[in-house]
Amino acid sequence: EDALKIEEVVSWLWEAEKTARRRLRVVALAGDAMREASEEMLASSVPVLAGGVGRTFSRLTGGRYDTVEVREGDLSMSVYSPEKGEMIPAEELLSTLSKGTASQLYLSARLELVGLLSAGRRPPLIFDDSFSYFDDARLEALWAELEEIAREQQVLLFTCTDRYDRLAGGVNAIDLPPGP
Repeated sequence: EDALKIEEVVSWLWEAEKTARRRLRVVALAGDAMREASEEMLASSVPVLAGGVGRTFSRLTGGRYDTVEVREGDLSMSVYSPEKGEMIPAEELLSTLSKGTASQLYLSARLELVGLLSAGRRPPLIFDDSFSYFDDARLEALWAELEEIAREQQVLLFTCTDRYDRLAGGVNAIDLPPGP
């Protein structure tokens, strides 16, 4: 009787193992398919992203930097430096570019990623004191870019400073009193 119970348990375990192995194969195949689809999508999107980031970064930097490369594997960026005559690798960007220029680069990347990921839909862009490293010249270039974007989608900028007041002609500005 004990041998019969053990045989039933072994039989049940054998079937459970076969089912688990089938599920594992399905999950592995699905994972492989998703990785392949992701790689294909990145392969086609990365050049578009790099071109868009380069154009936006060029506008924000007054044409100083216009070539950006994006690595497929991790989407890290490298920038061509005309002063150095070579690409600044991703690992050296923060130590080579000023904080303001690096902020312009990452803003360019975020704007282009929103465009790619939203697939033609125009979600509102919300910024909350995002430009603290921008000097007046950078802020003016940014403002021109945001005004262009605002022609097609909503742009909301929250700030606790008056830095934008001189630029804000023609926009809907709401001044809130300090809280209690």
